[in-house]
Amino acid sequence: MSAVVRVALVTGAARGIGAATVAALAADGWRVVAADRCADDPALAYALGTRAELDQVAASAAGQAVAVEADVRDPEALAAAVRLAEERWGGLDAAIAAAGVIAGGVPAWQVPAGQEQAVLDVDLGGVLNLARVAVPALLRRPEPRRGRFLAVASAAATRGLPMLAAYCAAKAGVAGFVRALAAELGGTGVTANAVSPGSTQTPILDESARLYGLPAAGAFAAQQPLGRLVSPAEVAAVLAFLAGDGASAMTGAVIPVDGGLALLFLEGSVEGDIHAGERLADRAALLRRLCGLEELLRGQAVHLATDGELDAGELEASGRVRPERHVGLHVERLRGAAGLGDERG
Repeated sequence: MSAVVRVALVTGAARGIGAATVAALAADGWRVVAADRCADDPALAYALGTRAELDQVAASAAGQAVAVEADVRDPEALAAAVRLAEERWGGLDAAIAAAGVIAGGVPAWQVPAGQEQAVLDVDLGGVLNLARVAVPALLRRPEPRRGRFLAVASAAATRGLPMLAAYCAAKAGVAGFVRALAAELGGTGVTANAVSPGSTQTPILDESARLYGLPAAGAFAAQQPLGRLVSPAEVAAVLAFLAGDGASAMTGAVIPVDGGLALLFLEGSVEGDIHAGERLADRAALLRRLCGLEELLRGQAVHLATDGELDAGELEASGRVRPERHVGLHVERLRGAAGLGDERG
């Protein structure tokens, strides 16, 4: 552990990836301001993190974290959290935007405006708001700096997941913002990176399962070659690495922590071709269901960008399923890959 105490601010810290990140940083000797809204949002259909959960996260850090209520949509609340870090521990070395929400369950044009705005404002606006108040604090550290701005994007940033359009748009925005911020911070000693989790055991995934009419979030494990869901601690471990000195040469990166979800091999016999971005169920589940390499090689390979993300538009398609069938086939194949029957009635 470094002799110099390092200080981080983590949003969305009451549970999920945010809570796990507080724990990981505290274990590495960081001091952490753990921030969360600690209240439900009337625009959203599921419960958000609570003050009790946030207090438990801070208590588990054994005196190395302090809990603060702050909605990422409120720049003043975030600025107060930054001031607390500077006043209590002398400065800020890392800002980690982990707050996120999800909504959807119907086509984009049918999503209530309030739900759509909540997703965009928290998942994308919250990252921008944190950067606005935290980056100046990172730059206030004396040279040579080693500041870190980190954000949680998603595999949804590069995939068009039906009935989750606002979430996909927000996470794509996070990836683009982090890359631009990294370029702007060049030469300052402060870097900007993001992680791109796949299906991770969080309340957001539980809500995603409900939106898709799945019995449980575990059904999403079928789309990842790892054959299981990612844990919040696994994502947090990568964030903790990116916050440390070992990641000093990394900036502008969006790191997949997705159980192999980026490794797309598409089955060629699925009633023609579905647009690449809509193949939620044609991921690793195919590898589990094919009998051997010969069958695998019959699949269509998606060209991936050099950073491991889907380069949309590179898929050489041979046909298209009628648009009205996209969502139904999407859910049907996800349920089938998970070994589930149609229990919706």
